[in-house]
Amino acid sequence: AGAYAADVDRAVRFLRGQAGEVTAELEQTMQQLAADLRFEEAAAVRDQLGSLSRVLHQQAVETTGGDTDADVIAVLIEQGQACVNLAMVRGGRHLGDRPYFPVRPAQEADAAEVLEAFVSQHYADLSAPPVLIVNAEIDADELAPMIRPAAERLQVLRQPQGQRRHWLEMAEANAALALARRLAEEGSQQVRTRALIDTLGLEAPEGDPARLRIECFDVSHTMGEATQAACVVFHDHAVQPAEYRRFNIDGVAAGDDYAAMRQVLARRYQRIARGEGALPGLVLIDGGAGQVEVARQVFAELGLDAGVLVGVAKGPERKV
Repeated sequence: AGAYAADVDRAVRFLRGQAGEVTAELEQTMQQLAADLRFEEAAAVRDQLGSLSRVLHQQAVETTGGDTDADVIAVLIEQGQACVNLAMVRGGRHLGDRPYFPVRPAQEADAAEVLEAFVSQHYADLSAPPVLIVNAEIDADELAPMIRPAAERLQVLRQPQGQRRHWLEMAEANAALALARRLAEEGSQQVRTRALIDTLGLEAPEGDPARLRIECFDVSHTMGEATQAACVVFHDHAVQPAEYRRFNIDGVAAGDDYAAMRQVLARRYQRIARGEGALPGLVLIDGGAGQVEVARQVFAELGLDAGVLVGVAKGPERKV
């Protein structure tokens, strides 16, 4: 009942125009839940923030002129992370927006530097509309040669009025929502990484949990044939899809997962055994004692530390 009453109170305040206050409360709640390892509840609050963002998107955003073409760009920097929220307005109608997360800026970087970098890169291949509405000071004359405006002269508005001001406020609110979700998700994952290190008694490389590299292996096949193995890589508190690898398993009897695991691990770590690269801090094997024993044998044959091997078994009560 208490949670329901709190939701009702937040809804009333939101409808009264107190969106910023409600958002800040939800952000704080989400971060605290993540810090307490209550990830499912934190995810529910994250979804509430997403719903608020969609409501902001759907608010009235038409002008009386009806012919305005503009891009609205809001930059927000918090905790070393930057969010650039780009909203497109065409014919006076808001067409939606999208958050971008540039590479983490230098500690001393300010919103204007992030904005200038984004504008110069974003419009390198795209035509800019006649008007850019921004929330930080940028030198339009300096940027003009680097972008392709749709009009002969690009107008940059730092302090817009009327409806344009409303667009910018919406872009700033959505940047805050997107960045809050991003930081909360990163914070949750950092807590997970540290908890894993503690549970397994590992040592974080150079004392930094973000430097822990995890490689995960799984063997799959179709009706016992077309055997493949996948390697998923995790570091910097996040999965790294660009580093994923898939291996076609050859010369192994259909359904022989042990032999398939042996082959993929040997292929993956032979070069490390030759001194070409560093062994991950943790290698997760999808399987129980049998698969882990195969992995241990491979590591022993290659002269690698088998202490980084951990098996992940479903267990007898695991639901499909």
